[in-house]
Amino acid sequence: MKRVMLAGTFCLLVAACRPAPTTDVHTKGAAMSPDQVNQTILTRLQAPDFKEVDGGKIYGLQGGHSRLFVTALPRDEVVELLSSLLDGQVTSQPWAEDYGQVHGSFAVKSDPRWVLGLAASEIAPKKEDYAVFPDLLKQYTTEVLYAAPTIDEP
Repeated sequence: MKRVMLAGTFCLLVAACRPAPTTDVHTKGAAMSPDQVNQTILTRLQAPDFKEVDGGKIYGLQGGHSRLFVTALPRDEVVELLSSLLDGQVTSQPWAEDYGQVHGSFAVKSDPRWVLGLAASEIAPKKEDYAVFPDLLKQYTTEVLYAAPTIDEP
């Protein structure tokens, strides 16, 4: 009888010590809102291994909602990283590659009217574009252009 009680008490203690189940909406597979997808991508692009740069001085980007980031990570690793952020959060991942740039427009799964844009390319072939920032050419290898989700209108 004592063994049964000890075993029952042990089971209760083990169950009580387990971490509470998470209800975090950012778990893989849980559809995030367009704002949550945007925040997830921005949080990653604002991590220490990325740096936001002035796209206006490099490419003449003005206004709008595009942001330019650079990183020392190789382009293919950046695409893989971005793909993992999009996994389960967009309707599909139609990455295209041309002229050394990998890019795509992605409809947010929770509301496909909202579409975001991502592009990753190597910086080295863009020496003229980066002439204003020669230090970026020395420190970074890849750029990421990010356009936050907006409603896709015909």
